[in-house]
Amino acid sequence: MDFTKEAFNKALILMKEEIQDERADELFYDYLISAASTQEEKDIITSIRNDERNIISIDTLNSNC
Repeated sequence: MDFTKEAFNKALILMKEEIQDERADELFYDYLISAASTQEEKDIITSIRNDERNIISIDTLNSNC
């Protein structure tokens, strides 16, 4: 694949933004887990966070194919 320098730089910017968004999501889930009042709530939020992590991993694998 041929990429122009401009297209390459744009791709790098988009990847950086995506990584920052994912990190913000991770921090938000961590906050929700710490603020949950019961272990059941913590377990539910942890499960949702882990599902999100798995989706990101699957999307990453699919984009590499």
